[in-house]
Amino acid sequence: MTAITPTRMRSTTDARNTFNELLGDAERGIVTHIVKGSRVVAHLVPAKARIIDDSALLELLLISVGESESAYAAENAWLDGHLANAGDSMGRVLAWAWQTDRHVFARALAIFHRGLEAARGEHVGRAEFVPGIETALGVRLNDSEISEVSEYLAGGEYWTDYYPAVSASFD
Repeated sequence: MTAITPTRMRSTTDARNTFNELLGDAERGIVTHIVKGSRVVAHLVPAKARIIDDSALLELLLISVGESESAYAAENAWLDGHLANAGDSMGRVLAWAWQTDRHVFARALAIFHRGLEAARGEHVGRAEFVPGIETALGVRLNDSEISEVSEYLAGGEYWTDYYPAVSASFD
């Protein structure tokens, strides 16, 4: 998974025609995203790119950040009965996950959500939770991407599939 850099997107045709140049970029540490239609279908990454391909390690990282940030947010970002901001660190993790793997996004969000409830000692519903997530996402996502997240959270998938089953296996 890698964060998308819009200026490094190349169509499949362009990538094929400039492949040697793109390989040189990769050797210099530059990531290129290959696009088919309007969808990123591949990434050309440097050989030493930081890639998390171990689901147990990813789970550990998500739990560590989610629990730490939820404890901090419960203490310092709960204002007037709602979460004001999930924090920049959580915002960066959630934005990265949103752009790369929606399953990881939902899992990370559920870990943070359950941690926030545990730290507050009460149920935290959609109305109290979502505005603070939207604020945190502003650290890395643009307004249209935040709107996509808001639409996703207005639907039922997160609330029925991920949030109630946060203790389920990641795989």
